[in-house]
Amino acid sequence: MKIKAIERYIDGQFSIYDEFNTLYENRNREDGKFSIRELNNYALQDNAPNKRKFLLNLIEELEKNGFMKVSNPISLYDNLLVGRKRSGTAVTTDAKDGTGDESIIDDELEDIEKYEDIASLLNFNPNLILYGPPGTGKTYATKKIIHAYEKKYHRNDSGYELANLENRVRSITFHQSYSYEEFIEGIRPILSEDAEDIGYRLENGVFKEHSINALANEMTEGDIVMIYDGPRTMRMVGIINGDYRYEKSYESYKHRRSVKWLKDLKYPIDIYKYNGNTKLTQKTIYPLVRMEISDVMKIVSENTINKQEIKEKAIVKPYYMIIDEINRGNISKIFGELITLIEQDKREVAKAYLPYSKKEFTVPNNLYIIGTMNTADRSIATIDTALRRRFTFVEIEPDSNIIVEYCNPIVNDNVDLVKLMDDLNQKILEHYDRDHRIGHSYFMGIESLRDLYQVWYYEILPLLNEYFYNDIDTLTSIVSNGFHDKYGNVKYLSLTR
Repeated sequence: MKIKAIERYIDGQFSIYDEFNTLYENRNREDGKFSIRELNNYALQDNAPNKRKFLLNLIEELEKNGFMKVSNPISLYDNLLVGRKRSGTAVTTDAKDGTGDESIIDDELEDIEKYEDIASLLNFNPNLILYGPPGTGKTYATKKIIHAYEKKYHRNDSGYELANLENRVRSITFHQSYSYEEFIEGIRPILSEDAEDIGYRLENGVFKEHSINALANEMTEGDIVMIYDGPRTMRMVGIINGDYRYEKSYESYKHRRSVKWLKDLKYPIDIYKYNGNTKLTQKTIYPLVRMEISDVMKIVSENTINKQEIKEKAIVKPYYMIIDEINRGNISKIFGELITLIEQDKREVAKAYLPYSKKEFTVPNNLYIIGTMNTADRSIATIDTALRRRFTFVEIEPDSNIIVEYCNPIVNDNVDLVKLMDDLNQKILEHYDRDHRIGHSYFMGIESLRDLYQVWYYEILPLLNEYFYNDIDTLTSIVSNGFHDKYGNVKYLSLTR
């Protein structure tokens, strides 16, 4: 099955849809016009489930009826006309059926303005939690917020994609058994090569490891560095002249930067007086905030350092820790003594000695924590006080406008998904609360009655059955009495009836 022409149905007649035909020809070379089944196979390879669902429905409808009704041109464009690959071209067509202009825009060009306000909150508080009912796109929003923050505040036009490629984004999911040892650090058992002996070693958790990566990034090109020798002395001086890199091939010291060594001192130099009569402590990175460039120039007076050799400091790149279902974990148990250190005014100022490594640790300024919280699992009113005090909370509500904007809101000409969602949520508000409403993502990607049947019976009804367990009267008042018997058992209606 291949596309021969694109027509639209107006006033009982089919006519060529000139704008879409032109669009299809422009976006697909003759040798790149795949069959619908080929596109379906590519959608599977490219991990595009919504596109694959659309194409499977299309194949089924064409085989059964010879046509498929599509009321949303954006859906048709995104899933079929664009072929396999997509570009960042925005195309506007002038529909002549009285619906006005239709703007067909690729996902990559999705307007991020609505996320910029949320992203700006990271400048106010680096700890953010998105909360709301299931299916409101909270996890999706974390990526869009990072995308907006990168573009607006760090001049990264590639946004989230580049940050993720540079390993500056780390995602984890909290659960009831998630522990301090997994998050910060812990002792882990290891087997010998012959698998006969067992030993133990200290391993960093995901948060500590990501913090170390972020802290290493704070050392930027143009920084002056010194090598620690003792509580009062340093022995080498250099200027960082390369980007941070992580070398997996090395047994140890995997975090690396190129340095132009300006002075390899024969004897250690005492910098005690230059450091405000303060002794040094031995740790991975020690910022000498009490010293000036002039002090360094005086220390190495053999003319090895010139002010012009020191470049303007690069912008420190932000790192992100996404914590899904943050309210499902035991916050006090997981964060331990670090719950205080994540506060904005405590970062890189307050320090804690970790119980396993016995080393000093601080949370870097350029690490942003973005959590998501499903209010159907646990109300925001009952969350850990320590968590509430240290995070900014933003509600992500069900929004039926998103269905209209990005999906097909009318199924089979007679099922209005927007009205269905809004009516359901209004009844849930009346009988329960706002935390248990149905999110818009449940209704996205529904292109046919079969899609709606599967979503309704295997996603939405089970959710409502859980909310109103053993309360059949309330349940039937929300979805009507056609879907349950008097005992609360689900009645499966015929799809063809």
